[in-house]
Amino acid sequence: MALSQPSSNPWKEAWVTDGPVYSICHGQGTTFIGGDFSYVGPYTGGGVPVDSSSGHPVSAFPRVNGEVRCVVPDGSGGWFIGGSFTRAGSSERRCLAHVDSSGQVTSFNPQVEGTVYAVARSGGILYLAGAFSSVGGQARSNIAAVDASSGSLITGFNPGVDGTVYAMAASPDGGTLYIGGFFNSVGGESRENLAALALPSGAPGPLNPQPYGTVYALALSPAGSVLYLGGSFLYLAGSGVQRSRLAALDTASGGSRTSTAPPAAPS
Repeated sequence: MALSQPSSNPWKEAWVTDGPVYSICHGQGTTFIGGDFSYVGPYTGGGVPVDSSSGHPVSAFPRVNGEVRCVVPDGSGGWFIGGSFTRAGSSERRCLAHVDSSGQVTSFNPQVEGTVYAVARSGGILYLAGAFSSVGGQARSNIAAVDASSGSLITGFNPGVDGTVYAMAASPDGGTLYIGGFFNSVGGESRENLAALALPSGAPGPLNPQPYGTVYALALSPAGSVLYLGGSFLYLAGSGVQRSRLAALDTASGGSRTSTAPPAAPS
């Protein structure tokens, strides 16, 4: 009698652990596993929305085969996701994808060569940033803009950043894009770890507080008048103000706020 051969395709519904499995024993209809883990449950892939009441994963979301680093709503119940992956569901998508409100991966496919750490949507344009060298086959240094519907590159936006961008925030009026990370210049001008770009041109604005350390997070107040930043910095070299890992800036003047309380929730 011929012996059955193991499948070369893993069973997608099999449960997984969050650490190494060192032993397996099967008997009487039950499989026992042991190892260095604290969770056993369904495989969801690199990113998944959860129900706000139960905390359970939403089953309709496609599995992503790598890391999802950032997410932004598309305004119609779906999501743009960025990170370090090559597939979303059954579709090949390199580091950036669009999942619609029904959980389907759309035809949106800019193809990013590198990692996307931040995405921001302003009107019909999706801005992406991270550590990458090209988008859609065109050279782009760590920041780019694409049409949110088609994924086509916005050729007029190409400021170029000489280091990694970890965070972005678009102003409510759509006129400014704030970027934070670990870099020294933007658009050929000296900007240390934080910059404000005029939209749609991408030209660097006068904001230049020079956080001495990496900026990993950005958030704007509801009115867009205060920019909050978090990271590994210890002071703002541009103004000589000490701010340990959290700061607030007036977006009009670029001056540091004395309070670093988090932004108020929109009413």
